Amino acid sequence: MKYLFIILVSLVLLSSCGKKEEPDFVDENIKTTEPDKQDVKSDSKSEVKTEPKDTSGQVDKYKKPQLKPEREITPSEAKNFTGKAVTVTGFIADVNIREKVAYLNFTNRYPDNDFTAVVFASKYEEFGDLSKYENKNVEVTGIVSTFKDKPQIVLNDKSQIKIK
Repeated sequence: MKYLFIILVSLVLLSSCGKKEEPDFVDENIKTTEPDKQDVKSDSKSEVKTEPKDTSGQVDKYKKPQLKPEREITPSEAKNFTGKAVTVTGFIADVNIREKVAYLNFTNRYPDNDFTAVVFASKYEEFGDLSKYENKNVEVTGIVSTFKDKPQIVLNDKSQIKIK
């Protein structure tokens, strides 16, 4: 029994030694550098300098992208340009504003529309009164996607839509 106790105590002591604890969180955007020991004066305190990490090659997700459309198309052609940046020019027949999303339906009223420009509620304030586009010829610029087999462009910035 005495030997078993000694073995257990030895294992506990050995297992707790030698393992260096790493911090749970490391901010990768900040690199730390310690000054050389030669540069530190004996009467000054040791300090750690922090510098922001170089982000010149990274994309700023908050910066608005500049879209360069491949070409101008009609609402009926939009289905052939999924994933492409284009400018769609046409007549907005119907504006349907809901709690979470607004639909600007081109050519005909929903469900007979050829194409839709979509504005989410988080952008309503930026766009203002969306009903001003109803019964107007407009152009919208953006990347064509599809929703329920209908082509659409999601508008994130007021510069993406213009009354013609």
